Amino acid sequence: MLEVKNVVKKFGDITALDHINLKVKKGEKIVVIGPSGCGKSTLLRCINLLETPTSGTIKYEGVETINIKRNHLSQKIGMIFQSYNLFNHLTIIKNITLVPIKLKLMTKEEAYKKAYKLLDEMKLKDKAGRYPRELSGGEKQRIAIIRSLILEPEVLLIDEPTGALDPENIKDVLKLLEDISDTGMTMVVVTHEMNFASHFADRVVFMEHGKIIIDGDAKEIFVNPKNVRLKEFLSKIRS
Repeated sequence: MLEVKNVVKKFGDITALDHINLKVKKGEKIVVIGPSGCGKSTLLRCINLLETPTSGTIKYEGVETINIKRNHLSQKIGMIFQSYNLFNHLTIIKNITLVPIKLKLMTKEEAYKKAYKLLDEMKLKDKAGRYPRELSGGEKQRIAIIRSLILEPEVLLIDEPTGALDPENIKDVLKLLEDISDTGMTMVVVTHEMNFASHFADRVVFMEHGKIIIDGDAKEIFVNPKNVRLKEFLSKIRS
């Protein structure tokens, strides 16, 4: 479904991604872990063309993403950010429906109907007329997830979904991601929540210094990690 081949991303003299190779099959749940600054978020942003790789290729369904119109790619590959990226001057319902209406993927009536249905399913229907500043961090993250789901993407890229949340809201957001995965959604998640990763992921990718050090079965990696650096990382993050 997704293929990242020999991707390099440089910011000036800094190499953020160093010849990354990754294949994602339909329906897979992949968790990307590693120390801060290792290139995890940059990898997601390159897959969705929010950043343009310096070299290498990224293919979606066999077609290079640089040859896919940005609007079409964003419908197929959704992105959920740590910082929510909601528009503070728009109400929640307008935040959710802005893209499908602007891209003429739905009429205003269709978009609002679908948005209210999703809000109702997540018990947030009463927040439709409010503004982001009036919501908690957990509510804002769930709204950001709804905003991605309204486009019915085939792949979800999720960057540190709990990074900006307090402990009380983390559990709710992680449960929501598990519910979404149960629908068969293909998901690539960057997270530091190891307990979540250990039972959520099919595969785990461990990155360091812009490289993929380990790419393997989640159970094997968490139960019996053989790589010394991976053992050290897991020991520190779990303590």
